[in-house]
Amino acid sequence: MTAENVFRDAVLVAAGFLLSLAVGFAANRLRSDPLPVPYRAPADHPSDEAGMPGAVTLAGAEAAWRVGDTLFIDAREPDFFEDGHIPGAINLPVSRVADARALSGDRERAVLVYCTGADCRDSRIVALALCAAGHRNVDVFAGGWDEWTRAGLPQ
Repeated sequence: MTAENVFRDAVLVAAGFLLSLAVGFAANRLRSDPLPVPYRAPADHPSDEAGMPGAVTLAGAEAAWRVGDTLFIDAREPDFFEDGHIPGAINLPVSRVADARALSGDRERAVLVYCTGADCRDSRIVALALCAAGHRNVDVFAGGWDEWTRAGLPQ
């Protein structure tokens, strides 16, 4: 293969890639519900819209815990929950998210879901499942167990 052939093939591959990219963007724009660019899954960005969980800081989580009227839900798997959790929290891991509908109690009660930390998506998944099950006051403590324990809060 000569250098000219290699160059020609590289140009053809690049042109094919750019054409495919342009067709993909055009097709997305023509959709009735285009995907945002860059795409982020709903679990990556909960919002305060109706039926969607909001975000709570460490200070907010601690205040809610101290008042005592918020239901804390630990979305980590049972082994991690048994090793330590926020006092009074119940365990509803993402692997049992289908149990969200069976969660008894007042659907208006404040619920705060947490998992390991900011990189863990499980709390968002469980929070969305609770919202779908009819709970109206669901938030996510993104800092989770890691931030709680680093702050030296009760365990």
